[in-house]
Amino acid sequence: MISKIVPFDENGTPISNLVQWDKNVYIYIKDLGENIPSAVQFFNNSMTETLVVDSIESVANYYKVKIPNILLTHPKPIIGYINITNSTEVRCKYMFYITVREKPMPSDYIYVESDDYITIQTIRNECKLYAQNAKQSEVISQSHELNASNSATEAEKFLIESERNKNASSQNATESLNYSNLSKSYAVGTNNSIRDGDSTDNAKYYYERTKNISQNIVGILIPISSISFRELASVSKETGYTYNIKDSFITDSTFKEGAGYKYPAGTNVYYTSDGFWDCLSGRYETVNNLNTSDTGYPLDAYQGKILKDMFIELDNNVSEEITQNDISSIFV
Repeated sequence: MISKIVPFDENGTPISNLVQWDKNVYIYIKDLGENIPSAVQFFNNSMTETLVVDSIESVANYYKVKIPNILLTHPKPIIGYINITNSTEVRCKYMFYITVREKPMPSDYIYVESDDYITIQTIRNECKLYAQNAKQSEVISQSHELNASNSATEAEKFLIESERNKNASSQNATESLNYSNLSKSYAVGTNNSIRDGDSTDNAKYYYERTKNISQNIVGILIPISSISFRELASVSKETGYTYNIKDSFITDSTFKEGAGYKYPAGTNVYYTSDGFWDCLSGRYETVNNLNTSDTGYPLDAYQGKILKDMFIELDNNVSEEITQNDISSIFV
């Protein structure tokens, strides 16, 4: 329902009529309640479209609007519809009616076009432009939507690739763990949980076994060569160096037991860690599965076959007597 209202002039006097050829006339609108006008559509009965004025000024309790000058050039009633806009719609809710009294045009009258109104055609053109812009925005929106879809597809690909890499990493981690466990099995053993028999088939076990064997062997003898007793004074002297003396001799002060002891040809002498020569002679017997001379000094870690045979004998718990001739055979 459209409510009819009365416009006022700047003095608050109701306006019911104007005079032809007036110019730049403002009307003041009130009594709209909580409603705020967004535009006023002016026209007369001879027009096919309205003149829309959206330049509305709020003054005190009034809304100030200018009447288009073109309407005051005709002695025809001016009709105005007031648009009220809310968040969802634009409606004409109020109207007013002003008569225009006819009179001759003044000789000094100069028509001034009012720039405060727009025609329906202008509105149509603007709407057309808005529609074109909306269409363009739709195209742009569709482009963005396509880009978003492509981005989503790419993101899904990355997700699949990430999951694949994750699975590969998990597989690599499993393989690394397997290799780690296998390395541990060969290094220190796992009480047969990784490999059957790894409690004894591992580096730590062999080390400890060798260490135990070595602890039973007091010293290390290194066979060098067979020489005469006279050459003994000039040979290299390193702990464990062992020489076979080809001729019989009597010990001097360089020997650990002292001077004056006679030994036959073929006696083996070795250099001790405290800087003396010592003799390997007499009969040898097995002690703790290893061969030690009856002089109380060790026969230890021979190179080559004798060392190998000693470990085999130790492993098989075999005891064997080694004579002086057996030792001498190393140097032949």
